[in-house]
Amino acid sequence: MFVELLFLSVCVASFSEADQEHCHQPIIQGPWRGSYPKWGYNAATGTCGRFIYSGCVGNMNNFETEKDCEQACQRR
Repeated sequence: MFVELLFLSVCVASFSEADQEHCHQPIIQGPWRGSYPKWGYNAATGTCGRFIYSGCVGNMNNFETEKDCEQACQRR
């Protein structure tokens, strides 16, 4: 039973780290002319900031709201 709980704990921790990997990607505005307000996580400051996304060429560090960004990236 202990081994099973230990294995489960390691798996959960691994998934949490994998989920936050995108938070350390750079914030990419993209080359197009679109203008979509988004939120991205700045790993250097540990905060979420607003930026304008062009609608093309980006990554997963791109959130609809500040709350979404904070929930995904800021450690508690």
